[in-house]
Amino acid sequence: MRKYVITAHYICKKWIRKVEPDSKAGFSLVEVLAVITILAILITIGVLSMKGPIEESKRKVCEHNRFQIENNYHTYLQLEDKDHTDPLFIQFIHEHYTEELCPEEGTIHYMDEKVHCTIHTEEENNNEENDVPFL
Repeated sequence: MRKYVITAHYICKKWIRKVEPDSKAGFSLVEVLAVITILAILITIGVLSMKGPIEESKRKVCEHNRFQIENNYHTYLQLEDKDHTDPLFIQFIHEHYTEELCPEEGTIHYMDEKVHCTIHTEEENNNEENDVPFL
């Protein structure tokens, strides 16, 4: 009884054909360009589909940061028994927050007992105007 051993070399020899230098095997220029075009379209769709979630996450980060600053600033005013002034708010920001507060480099300011961002507060106001009113 003979034993047959199937090796990787045997499999490669059976399944992979040899390409002769004079053979016509390969891709034409049109096929390569078609594949590149399809890949470019897919990449464009992928990048554009991620733009919305990225912008939304930046807005949410700014909103969360403003909420935290507002709560901390109100607590600071109550604990120190002080009234709000613009220089006091600026001093508070510089003392307690060293990192960037708005991912899109908006300016943070305090007005009407709320912390506002020059970029994202306007966007939120515009979004609220476009909402359907509740009846």
